[in-house]
Amino acid sequence: MLRLFLPLRIRLIVAMIFAGVAGFAPFAAQAADMQPYSPVEPPPVDDPVEWGSGWYLRGDIGWQNVQLPAVTGDFATIKGVDNIVSGGLGGGYQFNDWLRADLTVDRSVFRMNRALDTVWCPYAPVPLYTQDSQGQKQQIGVMANPSDTCAPQAKGTLNRTSFLVNGYLDLGHYWGFTPYVGAGLGAS
Repeated sequence: MLRLFLPLRIRLIVAMIFAGVAGFAPFAAQAADMQPYSPVEPPPVDDPVEWGSGWYLRGDIGWQNVQLPAVTGDFATIKGVDNIVSGGLGGGYQFNDWLRADLTVDRSVFRMNRALDTVWCPYAPVPLYTQDSQGQKQQIGVMANPSDTCAPQAKGTLNRTSFLVNGYLDLGHYWGFTPYVGAGLGAS
């Protein structure tokens, strides 16, 4: 180990210099550090385009109370009221807040099975004969009992499928209600 023999006065001065440097060391180190900074903002990017946000599905359930004519054997028209239930599915696209279009498929099935009004139904018509000048029998008509009546059973089925293309013009949104004007084209 090497020792330097310095006079006391020089040793005190050197010690004070080292103590001063040691005492200011934390401040000196901080002064050399960079201050915290916020990162540079990246350049703005255009908003991404959303796909599928304007598509929608729809379902419809309907009920019809229709008056149907039923024609019986004696051509008497009897009207009856029956119920038809229908349903449909569709999908569409909303182009903006006021314009939309869709395609729908509707299906309705009607089955009628009921008794109609009582009508005249001859059960056993009896032929009526006459004799000609030679004595031969000739049929001239039939005889039926006018009290022979029956209540016929009317049965019928109606199956309907409709395809529609529709366009709608929404007229605003008011308290959860959207009035619209629509037009469509289809086949059934």
